[in-house]
Amino acid sequence: MMNCLLCNDNKITRIGEKNSYELIVCESCDLKFTGRMPTAHELETYYSDYFVEKNIKNAEKKKKRLKRLIRLISFWSKGKTFLDVGCSTGFAVGAAKELGYESMGIDLSDKAIQAAKALFPTCKFRCQKTFDLVKEDQKFDFLMCREVIEHTTDPLAFAQSLSSLVTPGGILYLTTPDAGHWRVPNDFVSWKEVVPPEHLFFFNAKNLRKLLEAVGFELIYKQPKFKPSLRVLARRL
Repeated sequence: MMNCLLCNDNKITRIGEKNSYELIVCESCDLKFTGRMPTAHELETYYSDYFVEKNIKNAEKKKKRLKRLIRLISFWSKGKTFLDVGCSTGFAVGAAKELGYESMGIDLSDKAIQAAKALFPTCKFRCQKTFDLVKEDQKFDFLMCREVIEHTTDPLAFAQSLSSLVTPGGILYLTTPDAGHWRVPNDFVSWKEVVPPEHLFFFNAKNLRKLLEAVGFELIYKQPKFKPSLRVLARRL
């Protein structure tokens, strides 16, 4: 019997199936996830070609929106180095650079990285994993990670890599679908965010906080949303 990757409890219950993936829930921490994880090779093959054409539309509008967000969050940031994990086509990286940050973006999609380089030629972009940057002993004062953690096969190891990339006192802005939101349907498997193998883990506010605290973060702020989306700001201790 498998144990929960977050709390290591073995009280696991089946809640359904979608796209040939079994969906299960940990009765102890309420973390929901797929019973089978794709292999590293399967994921690399999938995301190497993962690119949504609409992401490059309305470039200026998207950059301005992210610029407002980064400017607001920068109140808690003491340094000027910025990393966007899962940067896609680079709008947050471009916005951060305009605000005076030494900014960089990473993504697993080579197509997205090439598009980002074309849109923001003065910014740094790499097609690589967080774990690669950790090996380089890279550190950043402000780390952004939007709609990424639900895609990972080991969110605890991924969160630890994020923690290793943030300087002590630095901040992490992280977003992910909110599986505990009141608008999530009672038939959880029918929720539009349940799309394995793209989304593999489904957090609520309580277990996401537990995960971040386990890897050395302190939650500063959780933004309430009408839509089922978790948006949290945390500081590296």
